Amino acid sequence: MHILTILPQYHRKGLGTLLLKHVLDIVDEQGKRCYIEASAAGLALYKRFGWVEVDEIVIDMTKHGCEGGVVSQKCLMREPMRK
Repeated sequence: MHILTILPQYHRKGLGTLLLKHVLDIVDEQGKRCYIEASAAGLALYKRFGWVEVDEIVIDMTKHGCEGGVVSQKCLMREPMRK
């Protein structure tokens, strides 16, 4: 999985959970560790599935000509879950 995004009109309907659970079932079956970078919008979802914060990426977008200010992404790691 490279990017998980849900259109705003479909937020809070369980779609992100369904997609993520499908991928994690495969990963857990293979016994793989997972890494993900999460925005504030997705952080709670990922934590519910066992990811823990290990670092943070902070970028000052004004240095690149953007008006967005500082952007932060949480770096999360998840160990395989045993069923």
